[in-house]
Amino acid sequence: MRKDRTVVLVVAENIYEKMEKLTFDEINVFVRNNKEIEAQYHKPTKDLTLNDLRKIQAQYFTPKRETEGLPLLDSARYMIRLGCRSALNLDGGGSSTLWICGQVVNETVGDGKESESRHPQRPVAEAIVFTEVP
Repeated sequence: MRKDRTVVLVVAENIYEKMEKLTFDEINVFVRNNKEIEAQYHKPTKDLTLNDLRKIQAQYFTPKRETEGLPLLDSARYMIRLGCRSALNLDGGGSSTLWICGQVVNETVGDGKESESRHPQRPVAEAIVFTEVP
């Protein structure tokens, strides 16, 4: 809450794409078992360069979407920058959802298999609800 009693609501999320961590040997095995790559690069798989293998990784291995939240100290600093005098931090995670006027306004992430869909939503045990007073 700001000094003027304005309520500030924040849902912190940081979604990024991360390439699958593969070893040189794992990529090599994949390449050896894929004749399409040999035809595409017009050379035997044993003659592929490290740069070729990086291109193959980018083409054939899909980045995974991962998420991380905002550490508590960073959250506190952010709320201060927004002019807040007091703040309440709720445990978040994949089910953190901010609804405004009947719509989800953040990109929910979910956990595990849920993160494979774009906006996984699941029931939550707690909620803070603000309504207009007539």
